[in-house]
Amino acid sequence: MNDLTLRTNRVTFTTSAVGLEGNIDISGKVLTRAVRLRRLLNYAVILKHKILLEAATCITPDIIEKVIQRYPTAGMNIQSAVEEVLDVGVDIDLYEMDGSIQFWLEPICEENPPTTRDALQLVYDLTSVNPDFPRLARNVLDRMTPRAWYMPNEEELMELEKHTTWKFDLIQFDDDYILRDTAPVKFNFSAAAIAIDFLQRFPNQRKNLRNIIIYEDLKSVSRPTIHAKGLIFYYTENPILRIERHVGLFSNILPLHLEPIHKASANYNPRYAGSYRGTNIGEILKALLEWFEEDNSVAIPTEYYCLRFDPGPKDESVINAWEQIKQAAMLYECILECTRRKGLNEAKLPGCYRKDDVFRTVISLDYQRPFDHSPHWVSENFIRTIKGLVLGENKNVGFAGSSRLAPIWDTTAMIQELENGIWDAWRQEWKGLVSKMVAFPPGGFRAILRE
Repeated sequence: MNDLTLRTNRVTFTTSAVGLEGNIDISGKVLTRAVRLRRLLNYAVILKHKILLEAATCITPDIIEKVIQRYPTAGMNIQSAVEEVLDVGVDIDLYEMDGSIQFWLEPICEENPPTTRDALQLVYDLTSVNPDFPRLARNVLDRMTPRAWYMPNEEELMELEKHTTWKFDLIQFDDDYILRDTAPVKFNFSAAAIAIDFLQRFPNQRKNLRNIIIYEDLKSVSRPTIHAKGLIFYYTENPILRIERHVGLFSNILPLHLEPIHKASANYNPRYAGSYRGTNIGEILKALLEWFEEDNSVAIPTEYYCLRFDPGPKDESVINAWEQIKQAAMLYECILECTRRKGLNEAKLPGCYRKDDVFRTVISLDYQRPFDHSPHWVSENFIRTIKGLVLGENKNVGFAGSSRLAPIWDTTAMIQELENGIWDAWRQEWKGLVSKMVAFPPGGFRAILRE
């Protein structure tokens, strides 16, 4: 294929599972390469988690302090787990079932948000330099931490899989869906990863490209939000290359958390039925937050790189979701304006200020924890991005084609209504709005995953 001749200077990429060859899991299903990679990445994270607990004596207070400085919430969870292991001296396998580590095992393997996973990696990097740390394990695990947009071929996957045991009692926890993938949730390589793989293969032909269109139209593995960074090199090499990345709110970004979906799909358990049918505005804002933050961090001028949100299914689901997102952003802007008019100290408003990497200027939107005493602020840049999206004023973030979302941003009446209120009233207003459920298109999550 090295003699490929391009008859156009414009190439379009979409998500793909890239074949059905390879492993068969315990249920007898053929697994795609994308799903196999996802399992390997989760497997590596779980191994790191287990090794760090077994090597807890190597995790010094200085290491914990560095992790907490960068990832406050995840760092404190890690600190609690390490202290509990050292204080109690329990059997690690038994501890994992009942100790505080079980509280955050699931977030390690979920990709939204990624901070717990990143914090674990930082602890691993800092701890593994200790001469007492298992060097053999490090050698194995280091080979399983590729770049997020890495697309292994069949030989590379088989080489990685040689180091696995697929013993699901490796860690004692109930949610073995993390490795088994028994629920009907399909994963693909992101369109950005496929574009990067293509460009790597054809160094001569890629210099003639002028336009790359990327359609993230299905759920993808390995944090697709950050895959655009892998395209920076090719823009640097070819500075007249224009890159347009399309993302579907209901086809790629949602659903966020798969654990309740797996449980809902097994027996349509009523307890998890809500996750099957939709999600709340707070969860959607979290997801958009990461996409916007990553988009802003892509070192390509806005004239040559843009992020576009596709309209999605031809029903009211998508327009309703964006309308609720718009209302939440307007409410934030109004509350912040009222705070400033009253001369209140903005720093005292949030109950839990997040300085984690992705959320570096952001307050957690998790409004359900008991210590949450305020509307959890997102950054002004985030709100400004949504406002520009609604009004069509952003160059690098916008809607693809025409949007039925009214290009109106009028907060005058809302500010007047809120200005006479107090913090408690604002908190209740915010909590009520971000708690609202947005329904998936007819058919639930299976419809948006095109199963």
